[in-house]
Amino acid sequence: MRPLPILLLFSLTVFGQGFGSLFDKAPPQVDEALRARISAFYQAHVEGKFRVADQVVHEDSKDVFFEAEKSKFRGYKIAGITYDENYTKAKVVVDAEMDFYFVGFGKMEVNRPISSLWKLDQGQWWWYVIPYDRNVGRESPFGRMKETPDVAGTPRPDLMTNLDNAPKLAEIKKSVSASRAQVELSSQQPSTEEVVITNNFAGPVTLELHVPELPGLEARLENYKLGSGSKTNLIFTYHPPNKLWRPEMEARVLAQPTMSEMFIKINFTFPPPAAKPATPAAAKP
Repeated sequence: MRPLPILLLFSLTVFGQGFGSLFDKAPPQVDEALRARISAFYQAHVEGKFRVADQVVHEDSKDVFFEAEKSKFRGYKIAGITYDENYTKAKVVVDAEMDFYFVGFGKMEVNRPISSLWKLDQGQWWWYVIPYDRNVGRESPFGRMKETPDVAGTPRPDLMTNLDNAPKLAEIKKSVSASRAQVELSSQQPSTEEVVITNNFAGPVTLELHVPELPGLEARLENYKLGSGSKTNLIFTYHPPNKLWRPEMEARVLAQPTMSEMFIKINFTFPPPAAKPATPAAAKP
């Protein structure tokens, strides 16, 4: 896997930190000043101007920022700010649109929450990181990360391995799923059934629907593109052209780029034949 972006690697040291309530409101001038510095820092990553971003990095974290790999963002928005120590420190969460590299898939667009630490020093807010402990590693949404030594044995902060919870191929394929594996449609009268398709993948997916042709059968997806965490309905409708029974069929939904496959069995119900009335016993002479 390609090295993860610096903000994802180093800024996520804040996970598990004991900051105060998210709903503690800072004085307006404090909040405005921090937001301006946050915007300058992350907008520089959108524009790929990392020297500009470095102007917002605290002096004791500049080496870390300089040595680490940096990646451009597609966009970002501030999702939350938590203040601490009488509004002199803060944890910031932004929702970042970025490219991520998955094993077996290559580059994909994903949305990731990224946390960072900020502190007030000499009247300015600064992005900073907590010094790395190679025996402990860092917590992140991908699990605990540890540095990989380079050839000389010196830890390189831009190369992280040991992602205990890193997405695996099988898990990625399961990230897009269907709420049920079969539907039942009537062979005698019009009927409709729905299946919910859910995208739990980190990024958007595109759906493809494949259904065998059958007179009277229609299948459609309400949405063919799903953002992360979103759902759509797969709707089956059958208007029988006659009242003959139909053998079962199978619809297939393919999600890209996760290569998730969902198979939905289509059963056509047919009422059992009506019971014949009993023949009365012949009267004895």
